[in-house]
Amino acid sequence: MSKTYNRIKLIDVERFIWDSKKMNDLQASQLRWHKDTKEDLPYDREEIKEIREKLFVNDNDRLRAPDVIYNYNNREILSILECGNDPMSFANHLEIFHSRKLAFHQLELNEDQEGIIIGHLLNEYTIVSKPRQLGTSTAIRVAALFEAIFQKRSVTIATFKETNALHQYDMMLDLYRSLPYYLKPGVILSAEKRKIKFDNGAQIIFSSVARLGGHTPDTLMVDNMPRESFRYLMNLILTMLCRTNSRILICDTGMEHEITETVYRNLMNGIETEFTFDTYECEWEKVDPNYRE
Repeated sequence: MSKTYNRIKLIDVERFIWDSKKMNDLQASQLRWHKDTKEDLPYDREEIKEIREKLFVNDNDRLRAPDVIYNYNNREILSILECGNDPMSFANHLEIFHSRKLAFHQLELNEDQEGIIIGHLLNEYTIVSKPRQLGTSTAIRVAALFEAIFQKRSVTIATFKETNALHQYDMMLDLYRSLPYYLKPGVILSAEKRKIKFDNGAQIIFSSVARLGGHTPDTLMVDNMPRESFRYLMNLILTMLCRTNSRILICDTGMEHEITETVYRNLMNGIETEFTFDTYECEWEKVDPNYRE
């Protein structure tokens, strides 16, 4: 009786542990059931439906459900370790959505985007003076996703308009969806498209500066603030500076507002400032050949 009970218990436990082989069996079963074949398959129709509810969010194969028990093989473990130690290796697994016709294709970061990501992760506070169309928003999303997945940090991406925040949310979700199943944590989505929570305890919040209120994340990323948002931004930065292990990344086009003008320029000129920021300055001519001094 005891041996039978232990055997049943072991079988039940195995049903809840997933790995790459079971995922492949599921995919094969889905394809063949769709073609209405009569051959013997790993899972039948009812099992497929039940499994998908456990593995995916909203029946989307690219959204990993929270709290899935997954048995990683050696190749997957090595990949996770490599990505966790090298954000560029992590970026190599990302894809961006191009169009309905072309779907996803591999993300290719340029030299400036790589510099922004590495500089931010190595330093507590970073200011980036950038021309438009450099791809800084993409660099911000890659760095934020890396921090959330591998460092389990709370990250806030602040923009100057609500529409920009919603756009950042959609683009971030595309990046997350492009990752292989084993490399991404389970995800919990907010209905209002303002927050992505992960089952590792991390989260990424998308907001305009004016809506942030008393929220203080582990990492604050500011994407091109207008002058009128300076007061909100300054109050948040003052709070962040008092927090242990906080990180701040400010990206601006043309140094339009006071925080960039007073802090960034003072740093470049060697003048002491109230804030200690590392700097990353790209060459305008790389992106805008018509730029005139």
